Amino acid sequence: MKTQWIIHEPAPKDFFQKFPQQHPIVAQLLYNRDIRTQAEIDAFLSLSYENGMHDPFLFADMRKAVERIKRALLAKEKIIIYGDYDADGITGSVIASSVFRELGFVEGESYDVYLPDREKEGYGLNRAAVESLAQQGAKVLITVDCGITSIPEVDYANELGIDVIITDHHSIPEILPKAHAIMNARLPQETYPYKYLCGAGTVYKFMQALMRDLAKDGNLPTHVNREAVEKWLLDVVAIGTVADMVPLTGENRLIVKYGLIVLEKTRRLGLKKLLQRIREQANGHATVCSPYTIGFQIAPRINASGRIDHSSVSYKLLMAENEEAADDLAARIELANTNRRTLTDRIVAESLRQVRDGTHENKIH
Repeated sequence: MKTQWIIHEPAPKDFFQKFPQQHPIVAQLLYNRDIRTQAEIDAFLSLSYENGMHDPFLFADMRKAVERIKRALLAKEKIIIYGDYDADGITGSVIASSVFRELGFVEGESYDVYLPDREKEGYGLNRAAVESLAQQGAKVLITVDCGITSIPEVDYANELGIDVIITDHHSIPEILPKAHAIMNARLPQETYPYKYLCGAGTVYKFMQALMRDLAKDGNLPTHVNREAVEKWLLDVVAIGTVADMVPLTGENRLIVKYGLIVLEKTRRLGLKKLLQRIREQANGHATVCSPYTIGFQIAPRINASGRIDHSSVSYKLLMAENEEAADDLAARIELANTNRRTLTDRIVAESLRQVRDGTHENKIH
């Protein structure tokens, strides 16, 4: 394949003169990224969690969503976290579940996590799952990385007395679901300033808002350090962000920068076990966590469970609190990933054979 180079136009001379403290190469790179003012340069080069994170309540429906969850928690209504089966949806489900756990709620009692089967149920909300969850007493359903196109399923949930809160980042349909609240930065009327959060990033903002509101009202449990919880979540937010290949600009760049720092010292037993296996395969080299580590080593393993096994395996790994269970789950995911690679190699080889033999046209329908 021939490489096609796209050469940017040089920045105008007065741009270099305006910022003489910047090396000309750095200045040109800033210009290429549409970073043209001193304030924008300072924000880009001096990235800060405290100054770079937007207020989650800038989402138009955030207040409505937070109030509904607070009401559900107070009334002990059953909450369902309904995630997608890929790395973005799994990590987003882990984020919400981790926050509920920190708040003292027990999975299986106050809330549950539902990850659909990729082959049997497909992407997004499905009617059978909604009906089953209603029968189990669900009153609130939070979608993670899905839901924005689930118009009939949300209508059905409403009929069954379930309030749906959508957190998603996919393209906006002409008609929106009649959900209780929708957080999707791509909505035309959305007031949130950054438009490229992934599913995990969007639900992270939701959990930020929930914890900050509880803290403001004095309802956050005394043992919970809100800022620490927010920052310790960044390892999985970064995994979802890199895995879903959203632009690493603005808030996403901030998430990944600090998420990689957290990933190096992660408290999650399952991630530790996964990283240990990755490093063993690198012949013991103490590889530093980077976007490459996530994109080509961690994310494929998390995705493999949904393709070969079930995405709940990866969810359980990331939530594991028992070392033996974490070890077993990491081994199961490693096996799924090996099988995935074997199947991929076999499909590629067969495709190339069909093209070479001229038989592929009869195989395509």
